[in-house]
Amino acid sequence: MVFSDSSASALSSDALPPTAPLLDDWGMRDIYIWGGGARYGFHVDGRLTSAVLIPEPGTFVLFSIVGLALLKNRRIVKSRRNSHNHH
Repeated sequence: MVFSDSSASALSSDALPPTAPLLDDWGMRDIYIWGGGARYGFHVDGRLTSAVLIPEPGTFVLFSIVGLALLKNRRIVKSRRNSHNHH
């Protein structure tokens, strides 16, 4: 990927941005992908038109663990209710 910011104003620092970048702030936002061998190669050119902020993997794992714990807790409560109703 190639990003060009000749004005040096697209990012305010070298820290990860808290929101998705505004692509209009970048002069060049092209994607070049190529691969394969000499006989069967491929080449893809593109231009980024939108950006989405994706949580880093640690946050995703944390939310997944909490979600699984809530599902397990729900099943335990439901199981206890069913066993009390049968007595």
